[in-house]
Amino acid sequence: MKKIIHFGVLLLGIAVSQSLTAQQLLTWDKIIAENVPQKKLDMILQDGMDVITETNSKVSELITLTEKLGVLLGDERAHIMAINFKAVQCRLDGKLDSAYLLLSDCQNLLKGKNYKELEAITYNNIGIVYKTKNQSDKHLAYIDSALTICKQHKLERLENRYLMNKAYLVFAMGKPEEAIHLSLFVIKRFNKPENLSDKCVAYNNLGIFYRMTGKYDSAIICCKRAVNIALQQNLRLYLADGWCELGYLEEIQGNGKQAIKYINAADSIYSLTDDYLGRYRVVTFKIAAFTKSKNYDKALNSVQELITIANKFQNINWLGEAYKEKSAIEEQQGNYALALKSLKQHLFWADSFNRASGNAKLAELEFKYQTKDKDNQLRMLQKDAELHKQRQFLGYSVAVILLLLVLGVSLYFAIKIKNRKVVAEKEKQQLLFQLEAQQEEIQLKSRQLTSKALYISERNELLEELLKMTKQVGKQEPKQDLVTIERKIRNSLANNKDWEEFKTYFEELNPNYLNRVKQLYNDLTERELRLIAFVKIGLNTKEIANILHVESNSVKTARYRLKKKFNLDLETSLEQFLNSI
Repeated sequence: MKKIIHFGVLLLGIAVSQSLTAQQLLTWDKIIAENVPQKKLDMILQDGMDVITETNSKVSELITLTEKLGVLLGDERAHIMAINFKAVQCRLDGKLDSAYLLLSDCQNLLKGKNYKELEAITYNNIGIVYKTKNQSDKHLAYIDSALTICKQHKLERLENRYLMNKAYLVFAMGKPEEAIHLSLFVIKRFNKPENLSDKCVAYNNLGIFYRMTGKYDSAIICCKRAVNIALQQNLRLYLADGWCELGYLEEIQGNGKQAIKYINAADSIYSLTDDYLGRYRVVTFKIAAFTKSKNYDKALNSVQELITIANKFQNINWLGEAYKEKSAIEEQQGNYALALKSLKQHLFWADSFNRASGNAKLAELEFKYQTKDKDNQLRMLQKDAELHKQRQFLGYSVAVILLLLVLGVSLYFAIKIKNRKVVAEKEKQQLLFQLEAQQEEIQLKSRQLTSKALYISERNELLEELLKMTKQVGKQEPKQDLVTIERKIRNSLANNKDWEEFKTYFEELNPNYLNRVKQLYNDLTERELRLIAFVKIGLNTKEIANILHVESNSVKTARYRLKKKFNLDLETSLEQFLNSI
């Protein structure tokens, strides 16, 4: 039951995600919907980075719109924000040096200006560039600088987000307890309705920290809270993030099927919003899940999907990672030649930071490939030598063995064919005998069933006539004996023993039939089941009325109600329908 409810929530979430929401628009949609240029620019300055979080595909449009508004309004802040967006675009494309140069220009433009929110955003973006370069110390220094500005100028919304970024960073630097403490601190601060989306992110990140420290139960609780908030607020992307993480947790705990359901659900949302960062994350989870379960074909298909995403968005780093994953899977399969080829492709696309470790791995794979190749050659030589010795012995004996074998096989098959014919004939006779016995038994039971039904019908008809006679006599001269007779007749008509005996015969002839009908239509009454049984064996309306001690019109009404329950039209025969079940 718990799994059914769980899956129902999952389906509900998919339905929410696949409706293009009129209730809760994405940040980009809200910006586009605003018609006042100054308000539009203010929204970009405040929430522009959210657009990139929700869908990376809008960065180019965001740059163009911001620059146009800057020219239209003569606002220098728009120009600085546009440069920040350009730097983000370069970073997403893997052009880290270009991103850093653009952000350095932003710092120069901000000198002497009182644009503190822009200054904090710029510091944070520089930190992310260093994060991408795997320079954690510099990343941390720039986040702290951004946080200092936020605290001094009471930019609470940005401060909370940068605290979450810092939590993620310190976790990566080997300080899990500090990361968890920061996350819990931030969650407590998100107590306003407008902070629900940030609270959703915070819970999801905290779930990741718990998962990476092996606290899976706590991780699941946090991720489910994130999913619940996302479902309530119709936050599609945060819902996808939560599902993605829950999928990974299910995969870790060995629930591969449930993991793939979550991951596919997340993927459907990322595809709708064109969030290729999210799709990259989902596909890498798929690769991990399929590789762990040794489903290498699906793992390689997911790698190919990752390569397609990397090529589509021209992300060199992702392309390098995809070939690295492909090489690892092929190595697990023992395909060292293919693994070596994929690793060379990985090194071709990898940046200089990864090249040294990649070269070491390349040397390792080349050694494995060469060793395996030499081992194969050595085994082939040994096998040839053994075969040469065996050929000399086999050459003298093979003719005699073949001759004896042919004679033995011929004799064996001749005897076997003869025995099979005898056995087959016996089996045929036995089957015919059993079939005849079964046919006779079925015919006997059918006759008994029909006889029983007709007996009940005729007896009830007789009892009805007697009952009418007693009523007539009672009108002329009431007598106590006639009252007693009437009561006994009524008791006989209401007796259920005949039905139970009939039901036993019916079920012998039609095994499990009534149970099948009840499973298909569980609201059928016991009286309706009786009617079904009588119709099934071919009794007419009058005969059924006599058995049930009712008027013929009542039987017709009951048949009509049965057809309605079965959703049958007027032209469809009730008898045909019951015989088809």
